[in-house]
Amino acid sequence: MLPGSETLRRSRWIMACLLLVLSGVAIWQYSRAVPAPPTVDWPGVPRSDLVTAALYLDVQEGGPRLALGHLADLARRDKAIRELGHGYAHDVGRYALRWHKGDPGVFAECTPQFYAGCYHGLIESYINQTAQLNQSDVSQLCDRIVGTIIPEVARRECAHGLGHGLWFRLKGNYRQALSYCDHLAGSISQEECRDGVFMQRAGADPGHVHSHRSSAVPVSLECTKEPPRYSRACWHYQGRLFVEGQDYRKAFKVCDAAGDYVEVCYWGLGKWIAGRVTIAGGTNDQIVALCGQGQNERLGTCVAGAAETLVDENWTIEPGERLCRFSPKASQAECRAKLRERSAILGAGPQALSKSPHPIGFHTKP
Repeated sequence: MLPGSETLRRSRWIMACLLLVLSGVAIWQYSRAVPAPPTVDWPGVPRSDLVTAALYLDVQEGGPRLALGHLADLARRDKAIRELGHGYAHDVGRYALRWHKGDPGVFAECTPQFYAGCYHGLIESYINQTAQLNQSDVSQLCDRIVGTIIPEVARRECAHGLGHGLWFRLKGNYRQALSYCDHLAGSISQEECRDGVFMQRAGADPGHVHSHRSSAVPVSLECTKEPPRYSRACWHYQGRLFVEGQDYRKAFKVCDAAGDYVEVCYWGLGKWIAGRVTIAGGTNDQIVALCGQGQNERLGTCVAGAAETLVDENWTIEPGERLCRFSPKASQAECRAKLRERSAILGAGPQALSKSPHPIGFHTKP
């Protein structure tokens, strides 16, 4: 072997070693300059975030229907989750729209569980991400995504969710939001949309979680100043602003002065009462007792409103039936009439939209 060749091999070996050393130093320096990815402190993650994350995975794997079924299972085991069920369902709807790249057709995969929160969240989110509000597009939105195969429940809830979305998109300018509702096809859709707007104006329930802020809740909705076409939706929510703790007497007195809308106001308070009692884990006895703080001859109207809320939580008739059976004989006729109305809507197809004798009062989330 030639001396020159041996020298060359040694030089190459030394260079290789130096390169390894330099690479090691570079890697070490890089590891010091770039912090390691943070680890999630899973035990410290709030329970509500864990629930939401699990529901989002369900949406990815099986759609909103799977997520809402999972939510129902969780709610049966955990009272706190049930109390916030409508809000979680809103999140499912919002995320479903995002996962489907903004296609509102996924609306058909929602269900009316948890006061139809999935429907509402999806429509609300869609309206808020629309680049420009167009009167024609808004007025045709529900017909376009519902079509002819979706039940009447979903069709009405689309219009109600539209009211929510318009309120947030227009930053609480309720008059402008109502102007969009006026252009929907059919009186039922118009009233459902208006109902969504006034619900937000009266202050959303704590369980009715949104990602947007409402403007301040007014001291009074001043329904006597509203045009006739908005009066019913307004009086639906007027009474709740005057409830003082568990004392509903002042609120019922406000309803007593509602003129042609006394029954609408009592009915709205009945819905609110049932929602409050349900969230607190109360009983039908408490619902009837609170409705009894108003006029005796209006007890049936209040109890009927309460029955509507109990039915509409998951669109099952049995909770409302139990209240009707428990309620005083004088209130049972109106209570059972409300059950027949809800049953008819449950069984109705899309053609029922313009035929329902009850143009308001579909949505019952307190």
